[in-house]
Amino acid sequence: MDKLLKRLRESDEGTKQKIIVIVSIVCMIVIIYVWLSYFNTFSQ
Repeated sequence: MDKLLKRLRESDEGTKQKIIVIVSIVCMIVIIYVWLSYFNTFSQ
């Protein structure tokens, strides 16, 4: 984990922006999945 954070700190701004976009998309997908599964529990 430390190696990953060090590599991230040393990378250029373009790479940092790409990583932020990818992490944000993954977080949104996880949140939407949990949200939809929450609603499915009430419909059954």
